Amino acid sequence: MRHALPLALLGFLVSVAVWSQIPAMLIAPRWTVLSVGIPLYVIVLITHGRLRFTADFGWIVLFLGYAALSILWSEIKVAAVDELWRWCVLAGAFTIGASVETLDPLYRGLWLGLVVNAVVVVGQFIGAPPVIWAAPAMAMGAGLFGNKNFLAELAGLITVGLAGSWLMILPLGLVVADRCFEVAAALLSVASIWLFGTRRIAALAAVATALPLGAALALGAFGTVSHLHTIQHRLALWTDVVEDLTLFGHGAGSYYTAIAAHSDHQRAFGPNRENHAHSDGLELVYELGLPGALFMVALLARCFASFDRRNRFVLATFLIEACFGMPLHLPATAFVAACVCGHLSRARRHLQPDLAAGRSVGDRGAAAARPVAPRSGRSRRGRETIPA
Repeated sequence: MRHALPLALLGFLVSVAVWSQIPAMLIAPRWTVLSVGIPLYVIVLITHGRLRFTADFGWIVLFLGYAALSILWSEIKVAAVDELWRWCVLAGAFTIGASVETLDPLYRGLWLGLVVNAVVVVGQFIGAPPVIWAAPAMAMGAGLFGNKNFLAELAGLITVGLAGSWLMILPLGLVVADRCFEVAAALLSVASIWLFGTRRIAALAAVATALPLGAALALGAFGTVSHLHTIQHRLALWTDVVEDLTLFGHGAGSYYTAIAAHSDHQRAFGPNRENHAHSDGLELVYELGLPGALFMVALLARCFASFDRRNRFVLATFLIEACFGMPLHLPATAFVAACVCGHLSRARRHLQPDLAAGRSVGDRGAAAARPVAPRSGRSRRGRETIPA
């Protein structure tokens, strides 16, 4: 726990770092924070002998190697190198997750960042400064993220990470403000709360979810012409991507330029093209082909084999968001997912020693396991007698 404060600070900074009101500068400063903060944190772990690598890091090495190789056939080399650098930054976040005993400091640091964002959201709704205005249609309620979807995606992950604590009420309230795919994340959040939290907190969370959703339905926020137009646009976008898939991919960072010649369906909705496919899995296959997808799927499968249930739920929430959004290309959500994958890898690595030593593996991972002391008398639920 000695390194809890730097991890919390890194989580806080990545959730609040912005520069002016330029849309592009709502994301770039956060990548800068990670590009500087993660290497410094890794150096600290090395100097204290705390840096840990798991066998799953081999899949990351294979993935990064193929991504580097794909630069050879990527159209824009600068964009490819930039994409590769971001993957390397996330690889560093993976090692951090594998080296720390718990991710609670990260979730609490991100929660403090959400508090700042919530204050900005209130200011946006009442018309008082500060107002970060990136995209007029999506900026209302976006806090310091410029897009309310981006804020809700991060809030969904923090909700699950803090499940069972009163702190999760704030991010859950931000989650339900988004559209239908975030509702799925909200439902998964509530499910995790029922598993990990007390009945009182779970009931309050259910009410906090149901009331905004009910108000949105009553006001016609779902199923409007604008919303249906967005769905049609996404389907057209994905159709263009699927039709242009190749076996080995178009190269790292090539989506925006390579899809330009194959945007027939998307052009029906206007001349502007999306920077991303709004489906991280689909975009990953488009850029890195079947080999890159296989390496990533192998890593995720290994992570889900962990006994750390809480962080498995966090990763599952991230994957739900990645089906319809681009959390993998947003620094805050990508950082959380990378740390979670590393921590899940750590939990599975310590599973066999813990079982051999007669210890149970808790929700927080193998590092939080405690020896099971024998006790006598009736169990807490009074249904069985545990011998002394």
